Amino acid sequence: MKNLTASNPVRSLITRAGIFAITAVAGLLGAAAPAQAQQVYYFASTDWRHWFHNWDDNFHIDTVVDEMFVMTDRMGFGMPLPGGGGFSSFHGGGVAFFTSGANGIADGIVQVTTVYGIDLTPGAPQVSLTGFDPLNPQLVPLSGETIYSRFGTTYESVASLTLPLSNIGSILPGHDLSWFAGGDPGSTLYAFQTYAPLDEFLAPAPGSLALLGLGGVLAVRRRR
Repeated sequence: MKNLTASNPVRSLITRAGIFAITAVAGLLGAAAPAQAQQVYYFASTDWRHWFHNWDDNFHIDTVVDEMFVMTDRMGFGMPLPGGGGFSSFHGGGVAFFTSGANGIADGIVQVTTVYGIDLTPGAPQVSLTGFDPLNPQLVPLSGETIYSRFGTTYESVASLTLPLSNIGSILPGHDLSWFAGGDPGSTLYAFQTYAPLDEFLAPAPGSLALLGLGGVLAVRRRR
């Protein structure tokens, strides 16, 4: 079994819908303080890139996100035997999406959705994904996904999905889908979903948020 380890994620400009400091202030004459607003996180980052220039049978891939959210993850993939045309090299790519406080996901819980396909822009700063050939996929998943928090705690995926690129929005409501803008709608993506406590993956040091001008795509919203 080989391990294919991702390099540090490619840095690109963060887009922020807003970061809010929330303060509850008691009213006069003993009035109750207003309920604290709930923060909603939508964050996405390049998770994995690898050039497959030789055929291999089974292997693990290890990926890294080290930005607003911090994690590593591992899953097993297999590479089907080449057809009559022989092996054709390709660039694999993955994106990690983090959601909290929205889409039925409670405040304090994060849903991690990782999506894997073919990287159309291997030389660009940000990955752009299309899917695998639905009839002769270049890769097939052999296991679920294990993710490791910034503390080293492990969490196992609760869903392993195979879906056409045209349906990717159904599992990523609220997220920026420009990662898939150049992809073939009929191609096949692999996705894994995992749930964990938000503070296991959200990087601390809120005072350093201004330094995160290099990273993935983030939207932090306030919901009452």
